[in-house]
Amino acid sequence: MKIGLGVPAFLLANRSEIADRVGRRLQCEVALHLYARRLVSMGRAAELSGLSRGAFEEAATLAGALRNYGSTDLDADLAFAGS
Repeated sequence: MKIGLGVPAFLLANRSEIADRVGRRLQCEVALHLYARRLVSMGRAAELSGLSRGAFEEAATLAGALRNYGSTDLDADLAFAGS
């Protein structure tokens, strides 16, 4: 499903580079919102944002999003480190 968003023309004023930047920023904000609310994983949010995983992790940190890292994740990491 795609959702459209109307942006007033005066904000873009025939500047496609601004429209592209606004679109990418909104895409990242939506991904951050979904991740922060634990609706998607870090990997899925990075994919949705259009950023690399590392770049999305940095954006999430800068946005103050808490990591969705629970005891199951810790157990998996410890098992992997011990193997």
